[in-house]
Amino acid sequence: MAAFDWQGAVLAVLLGLATPVLAEPLQIAGLSPPGAASLAAEVLVPRFQLNAKAVLAFSLDDQRVHISPWPAQLPANLGAQYVAARTVVHPAGPMRIVTFRRAQDADAWLRMAAGGGQRSLLLPDRIVGRINDGFVYLLDHNEPRRVDVNQPVTLTDDAHRECWQFVLLNTSIPQKSQVDAEPRADWYMRRIACPQE
Repeated sequence: MAAFDWQGAVLAVLLGLATPVLAEPLQIAGLSPPGAASLAAEVLVPRFQLNAKAVLAFSLDDQRVHISPWPAQLPANLGAQYVAARTVVHPAGPMRIVTFRRAQDADAWLRMAAGGGQRSLLLPDRIVGRINDGFVYLLDHNEPRRVDVNQPVTLTDDAHRECWQFVLLNTSIPQKSQVDAEPRADWYMRRIACPQE
């Protein structure tokens, strides 16, 4: 009877835990096609529906918008609030951006991006640098900062004295045979209280 290799089993478990588990790509469906309207005005959305399959649905003017999967870290019950959505045309594919703003707030509390590319501006002096398989490098005041999938990091908007939690949801790296394709990433940014120093 062969002896059980405990060290090998422990190593396999540890390697499995260290490997990032990529979520499915963020889908934002139901927006106007690229070029129809480059920037949408905010619309008051009275109701949001989140189903058991993590699909958030709502009406934005005459469009029925679906966001899936809705991140589990975000609120499941959204009250009435203002939403703006737009599609940015890019040779590697469209980037879809949705922002949420509560009626009592002057600024958005949540920004979501599906299909974001390298050099996407997040905040002043903070951009998405290189997109890799399971992580990105953000350029924070031109200093590279690695961010892994589902590992929240805090970004500071110095100009507005606000802090944002950036969460990378997914990355998509094209096959080497796809010459014109570029790496893409999905993320959300949620406004948070700045940490006390």
